[in-house]
Amino acid sequence: MWTLVQIDFKKMNKYVFLLPFISGAFVLLLASLSIRNNPITESPWESYLLQMSTVCAIFFPISMTLICSHIANSEHRYDMWKQTFTLPLRKSGIYFAKLIECIIAEIAFFVSLMIGFTFIGFIFLGIDFSLINLILKAFVSLFIAYIPIIAFQLWLSLIVKNQAFPLSIGIFLAIFSYTFYVFPFDIGRLLIWTFPSSVLPIQLVIDEAQNMSIIQTANPGMYVALSLIVGALIILISMLHFTKRDIM
Repeated sequence: MWTLVQIDFKKMNKYVFLLPFISGAFVLLLASLSIRNNPITESPWESYLLQMSTVCAIFFPISMTLICSHIANSEHRYDMWKQTFTLPLRKSGIYFAKLIECIIAEIAFFVSLMIGFTFIGFIFLGIDFSLINLILKAFVSLFIAYIPIIAFQLWLSLIVKNQAFPLSIGIFLAIFSYTFYVFPFDIGRLLIWTFPSSVLPIQLVIDEAQNMSIIQTANPGMYVALSLIVGALIILISMLHFTKRDIM
């Protein structure tokens, strides 16, 4: 499996490896500009964290959509599936190799984002070591919450040969993910694109007088567990679909 991962990395466009870092830089830039232009005296680190996650909800899924599409398109474009399937690997092993490549990109994104987030926060907001636990919990929770979205996007990219379709779906859902909260009866919170905002240990609330405040999230662990369960289900279903479908 790792041999296939290494082969894929060699044949992929090297600029694709920069996408996680470029998108992370955009997230930090926009969140930092918001903090600098609208300084907040009450709970500045928490506000910075929420603004970062809001921007991340758009840029990160789009960058992962592009990465998933590129990973799959390297096989689709040159009809490389036949050659790939000749390797001493089961189809399930090939699928998990592609998934590992996506997870590596996700790890690169969140590690670089957390380092940049903490560094910029120290510069603009001052040092507050008491918030390290909150920052770590938020980033780990976000990492887990995006796994179902990545698995779904990789599934589409591997199965559909014309990458215009999975690209359109991924970008559309990334841009309009926050509109899912208007669904009745909290249905929106059961959609995987709303998981990242639900897993955060803090949330922004607005009262009837339009006053904003930051409170502790009631039960973020439930959505972290839900992300793991749904992510595992999507991975299992997409893996079975990939192994049984003739995509050559």
